[in-house]
Amino acid sequence: MEMNFKKYSKITITILLAISIVIFVLGVLAWSENVYTGIIYFIVAAIMFIGCIYLYPRIAKIEDMQEVGNRSVQSNWIVLSVGIAGMALFLAPFFRIESMAIPYAAFVLCAVSVILSAFNIYSAVKKVKARMVV
Repeated sequence: MEMNFKKYSKITITILLAISIVIFVLGVLAWSENVYTGIIYFIVAAIMFIGCIYLYPRIAKIEDMQEVGNRSVQSNWIVLSVGIAGMALFLAPFFRIESMAIPYAAFVLCAVSVILSAFNIYSAVKKVKARMVV
């Protein structure tokens, strides 16, 4: 079960990576209506993307599953934190765009990333006894 944790981390971080790319695409769509809104989407997506992509090389050659869990917790905290910020920003009335479908879609994607990241942190702590500190 422990050996599967590395594979589990890679699969779930790939899902989170895909979510960040979709948020970036939504930012491109929002950019055409309001540049500042697009910038917010790009910032959230970029931080999520970097938090996800950075995990692959950090766990590539590690054999100690607890250390894989520790590094997974760190990356998932980044995604979780930015996901919460995205949830707060995307539906806020700071920047108006005509189509509300884009902010709602981004909100849902951020909610999914927050839930998945929280579950990943929980799994790392329970399965491989990772530390829950960043």
